[in-house]
Amino acid sequence: MCPIFEKAAPMVPEISRKTLPTYDFIKVFKENDVIHIALNNPGQYNILTKATMEELIIAFKWAQQEAGKLVLLESTDGGGFSSGSSNAEETPANAEVMNEVFGRLLQAVFETEKVIICATQNSVRHRGVVLALCCDIILMSEMATFNIRTLPMGRFDPFAAYFLPRMLPWPIAMEMLTSQFPFKAERAEQLGIANAVLTQRYFKDDVERFIYSKFDLSSGFVMAKAKKAARAGLNKDFTEVMKEINKIYKNELMPSYDYKEGYDAYMGNRKAVWQNK
Repeated sequence: MCPIFEKAAPMVPEISRKTLPTYDFIKVFKENDVIHIALNNPGQYNILTKATMEELIIAFKWAQQEAGKLVLLESTDGGGFSSGSSNAEETPANAEVMNEVFGRLLQAVFETEKVIICATQNSVRHRGVVLALCCDIILMSEMATFNIRTLPMGRFDPFAAYFLPRMLPWPIAMEMLTSQFPFKAERAEQLGIANAVLTQRYFKDDVERFIYSKFDLSSGFVMAKAKKAARAGLNKDFTEVMKEINKIYKNELMPSYDYKEGYDAYMGNRKAVWQNK
């Protein structure tokens, strides 16, 4: 849903595809071809501390290299997704450092070619909202809310100020940026912020059903190329964009196994067997 930064931020070191890193504040695992990145610090409401953000950067870098159909960003406790920034760390003296780390986190999200689904429950605040909005698909429980809510603390969020007007109609972006009141899940779905509102009681199961029903027949490789092509067109001239999209289609998609398999399966009236390559 987000445009890529015009200028790339510093990157973390390359990560071996064969090695699953270890973490203290998140959990990462793969299940049924879905890579799960789960915030795992419920005692502190999954706040985005510097250490947590550094771990998320490594996880998204790993997910980009790892085989899989898509990425699911969630929380482990079934409660809140993230209450946002760490007030203890984001002091006036430390604001630039925290902004730099959060910028690198968003850059890692944007550089992940796989489709990223964010599943949120209960209250999501401050930079937790920005992180969720920078994913490709958003699923909210019926009890979930989005609330930037930084102005009562005498500040605004520079990342929200950049992204919201590019994602939402101006009046909605300004309301979300400046209001102290949360956006409830039902309204978020009506405004196109959330793709679906799921039941609170069966949220995890409903997320799995959503993924299966929407993407079971799709190739993860082709999904990633479609996302890359769509992103290439953001804020660019039509002629320039179509040259870039056609280059992706011709040079990256057409030579792939899944491109040929999809055509052969369709013509043969059978289910495609994807290899995600």
